[in-house]
Amino acid sequence: MSDAYEDLPTARTTLRARYVDLSLHCRSCLRSRTADMQALIDDGRGDVPLIHLRFRCSYCGHRNIDVQVTPRERVLGPAG
Repeated sequence: MSDAYEDLPTARTTLRARYVDLSLHCRSCLRSRTADMQALIDDGRGDVPLIHLRFRCSYCGHRNIDVQVTPRERVLGPAG
């Protein structure tokens, strides 16, 4: 892997951070869910930079997915 991609977050580093989640939002059916980082690691994609991963909606099958890194509420607490 080149140096340009060395510091990009991966499923493994995101899971290790414990305070962020990867939120997935389908633009087709408007469903949302949190990505299963452990499943990505178990599938052999744990060291692939998150920007290179492609997701498919588990409900409707579309690939038009918005991806967002969000803080975990249980660590930061509810907005108050």
